[in-house]
Amino acid sequence: MVQAGYVTDVVYGSAYTPSQAPIQLACAAMAAGVRAPDPRDAFNYLELCCGNGLTLCVLAACYPHARFHGVDFNGVHIAMARELAQRGGLDNVSFEHADLVDAHAIAARSLEFISVVGAFSWLDDARQQAVFARAASGLREDGLLHIHYASLPGAAQSDALHNALCLIAPAKGQSDHRLKAALATMADLVGTEAKFFSDNPVAARRLREAMANPAADEAHEIFSRGAGPRWFAQMYEMAAARGLTPVAEADTQAPIWAADTQAAEAIRNQTLRDIQLNRSARQDVYARAGVALAPQPSAFLESLRWYAHPRCRTQPTAYAARLSLSPSDAALFFSALAAGHGAREVECALGRPSAPVFLAAAHQGFIRPLVARTPVPAHPDPRLSAFNAYALELGLRQNSSIPLAATAVGTQIVLPLVDRLRLFVVCGGATDALLGPLDASSRALYEEALSESALAAFRDSALPELHQLGVLEVLG
Repeated sequence: MVQAGYVTDVVYGSAYTPSQAPIQLACAAMAAGVRAPDPRDAFNYLELCCGNGLTLCVLAACYPHARFHGVDFNGVHIAMARELAQRGGLDNVSFEHADLVDAHAIAARSLEFISVVGAFSWLDDARQQAVFARAASGLREDGLLHIHYASLPGAAQSDALHNALCLIAPAKGQSDHRLKAALATMADLVGTEAKFFSDNPVAARRLREAMANPAADEAHEIFSRGAGPRWFAQMYEMAAARGLTPVAEADTQAPIWAADTQAAEAIRNQTLRDIQLNRSARQDVYARAGVALAPQPSAFLESLRWYAHPRCRTQPTAYAARLSLSPSDAALFFSALAAGHGAREVECALGRPSAPVFLAAAHQGFIRPLVARTPVPAHPDPRLSAFNAYALELGLRQNSSIPLAATAVGTQIVLPLVDRLRLFVVCGGATDALLGPLDASSRALYEEALSESALAAFRDSALPELHQLGVLEVLG
């Protein structure tokens, strides 16, 4: 069944997208020199096409001082989202079953952040326009809009494959069953001399992925027929018509827009970059056209705590050249972050402005911003937040890992299920109710992983890292 161009008869298994975290969006904008909300203060966040609510619930647990609202026109998704929020003990998130063109709760809010991920390119033109219209009317003056969309030229091959599968699929039946039949028909062509697949290896890889993944998820990707992939220039034009302009990429933290750059130059540069990288998707952050430039963007970035990736802390000199640092300064930079020092202390130690170093490290994924203002507690609280406890329960039941929400990170940490269970035990949790419903073999494996020696190794190896990340701040 397809409603408004989007499949609704099967449930989409939404995943958490780290780039949707407010701290990531704010840092991307501020690094581009554009004023943005400070996620350490109270804010309102809206996700359009929120699916089963996983992202919003993780964010709500990460940012207890903020309010979150999700909208989706699939009633099954909304029911799942509301159950997750209720079982997770989250009272700062709400969900609305509505279409984008007539959702009532959206315009009534003064919003700092709006995000739409995984659905924009599958919406029809009217609903794509509605996304920008809601942002134009609902965003605060310095608010940010985040859109993940299928982009050209990278998505061209996959889009052609999707259209072909739609044409050969049975006309009737449930979407996942129709997709299985279409994939079975197409499967023999992969790895043969079929010219489309030999000429378009991305499409061949995409077909193999569709055959390997759950058909229900793939049915959304393939049978939902909206506007299709977009060039950056087309997205720019839709945004400009509503008084919005792209300022940064959410996933790479790379600036897009500068105050003195003409639109034609920005479009040219981004189009050439898309051709060069040939990505299949973009995640762009938009602000109001003419938004005030951040008076001191580096001051915001320097006021944050930062987490350095373990490989950078253990081998700092290997990344010195990419940060334009000497080997000794690179070692000093990463060791200072590991010790919990902020940007100002790092600047004093380096004897030069640290903002360029932080920006370069963030763009390359070496460091991540932390939200917490307060020091990480020395010892974990013997309780688990309701959301993290329920996320662990779901993970064990579904054999999947729902992210661990952490207020200090303001985003998420994905730990293997066995480590999540060990963390639960270390913090005083009882495992009988969690392991009881599992089959005997799974229960035996987890019980073995909870031996005294395994728990002792976990305390020695993993807990220090979780302390530094501030993850243990939410265990209360």
